[in-house]
Amino acid sequence: MSVSVHDRIGGTPARGKALGEFIAYAQKQPGVAFMRKDAIARWALAQAGTPREAEAR
Repeated sequence: MSVSVHDRIGGTPARGKALGEFIAYAQKQPGVAFMRKDAIARWALAQAGTPREAEAR
């Protein structure tokens, strides 16, 4: 699952609190990783089953 938050919309106090609670919960779960989008892309490209753009044509 990928969670992205817009800096102005997601920065409201209520959403910030909810996001903080979600992160605290998720960090306690086994197998959960927190990665930047560039790291996710590198990981996905390293997987043998990741579709490549050239294959779709």
